[in-house]
Amino acid sequence: MKKVVFFQLEAGQSGGVSGVNRAVAKALAGAGWQVHFLFLCRAGREPSLPGVRTVVLSPRPWGLATGTEMKALLASFHPFRAAGLLMRRLGQEKNREKLYVRAKEVLREIDPDRIVTSHYLVLPGVPEELLPRTIHHVHTSFAATKNQADNFKTISSYKDRIRFLWLSAAIRDKAVSEGFSRSSYLMNPVPFTAPRTRVEEKRKVVVVSRFSPEKRLPLMVELLKKTLPLHWRAEFWGDGEEKEAIRAAIDGDNRFALRGVTGDPKAVFATAAFTVNTSLYEGVPLTILEAAACGVPTLSFRFGEAADEIIRDGETGVLIDQDDLVSMEDALRVLFTSPGWRKTLSMAAHEAARGFALEKVKEDWLALLEEE
Repeated sequence: MKKVVFFQLEAGQSGGVSGVNRAVAKALAGAGWQVHFLFLCRAGREPSLPGVRTVVLSPRPWGLATGTEMKALLASFHPFRAAGLLMRRLGQEKNREKLYVRAKEVLREIDPDRIVTSHYLVLPGVPEELLPRTIHHVHTSFAATKNQADNFKTISSYKDRIRFLWLSAAIRDKAVSEGFSRSSYLMNPVPFTAPRTRVEEKRKVVVVSRFSPEKRLPLMVELLKKTLPLHWRAEFWGDGEEKEAIRAAIDGDNRFALRGVTGDPKAVFATAAFTVNTSLYEGVPLTILEAAACGVPTLSFRFGEAADEIIRDGETGVLIDQDDLVSMEDALRVLFTSPGWRKTLSMAAHEAARGFALEKVKEDWLALLEEE
């Protein structure tokens, strides 16, 4: 039986990378692979998956500030907070090295055919002799990766020793042009199928997202405030550090509602006329694929190399050049007042989503893992 280890930073994370890895792991276990999850530390309770073995090396969260984070604190005139983070980081360095040593022991004991990493901070925990079996799955755009100095410096040091898996052909091509020659790509899978939402009958904008700065959700609120008809509603599903900024932008407007984190995006998107994305950068946002699987089109800024691959402008959704606020407002008004066009976009998006179905992506993963 072939063995694969998904080596991640923190157990218990919800959505995003963790959700994708769980969906892929479950599919691979069903296809006869022996699947392991290895986590350096714990952020919460990790869901149990049938046929998947899990090892968590530390019961505590990671908690280490990166150099980039400390520089940002210094630049924002918080030298004492930066110094505190530095002291904490120095105090935890020894523990981190112990975790890497233990991770190498566990990986050698499992002796997997493949290791799939999804955070640059776990790479030092892979034994040198197992690096040729390692695939580093990058879950953002190449431009965003390059702008994260700690991340890019680390993965660049491995580019001749491991393979890289990107989220789209365009991101892969950009990576290859920058010297990451051992690169492939696979779209993230949507772990469900759904009937097409009758978006032409709905009067609600639904946004499912992390509430983090790069999503620019307060900006989205301001755009919607200018354009949202009185009889429409806008719902924001998620959580994160920008929650209070979003609440402040809403400022009591009863057309808007802040919801919590959802574990059932299919049910949430079943109520939507369309969704909106104002991110500054993304890889391939799973929420756009989930919306498409429900027949819900996306109106989005061009967020990175993959934008035109997952949204066909004017066919499965609408793309607006980054920061063209006037065009974004115009597109919102058209979508609010054009149920026929929403239906046309919906039908095409629902059909296109077949390409992201878990069963198809599972076969692509099996082919990738079995490559020499």
